[in-house]
Amino acid sequence: MLRQLALLAGGLSVVACGEVNGAQPLAGAAHYAPSDGAWSLQYLSPPWLLVHGDGETAALAVAPSLLSIDVAHATVTLAIEPKNQAAGPSAANALAAWKSAHPSGSAPAVPTQIDNRAGQAGVEFAASDGMSFHREAFFDAQTGCFSLVFEGRVPVDTADVTSLIAGFETK
Repeated sequence: MLRQLALLAGGLSVVACGEVNGAQPLAGAAHYAPSDGAWSLQYLSPPWLLVHGDGETAALAVAPSLLSIDVAHATVTLAIEPKNQAAGPSAANALAAWKSAHPSGSAPAVPTQIDNRAGQAGVEFAASDGMSFHREAFFDAQTGCFSLVFEGRVPVDTADVTSLIAGFETK
């Protein structure tokens, strides 16, 4: 009887201790939302680290290694900010500004549609200039939209970044 209780207690402790729910879209994901609840983000940490969150803005980064939190040398950064315009016009303006600042860069003619896990449609574009990589996504909010701006020393038009964008949701 004592042996059976010990086995049961041991089994329960394994289930209750840090179990990852593989049925969730991002099993083991971290979650961040500003205090006003205007948006939320599910992200994997590591590699993503929340550097700063203030009001409706936030900054995340991928440190150069799992053993470092040196965000000054991050391989990719993400800034989340509110914009006054809707997602479509904000994306078009951001793309035009990027093209103007990077005349020798590579960028699409127009932003494309992207959907998050909540079924909200947004718009995005990815661009590059030499070894500088850039990607922006926009999702409408109750007023204006929110932009997710990725800057990288490595490509940011990857499935990892797309998964992060899919984990962003406006309220």
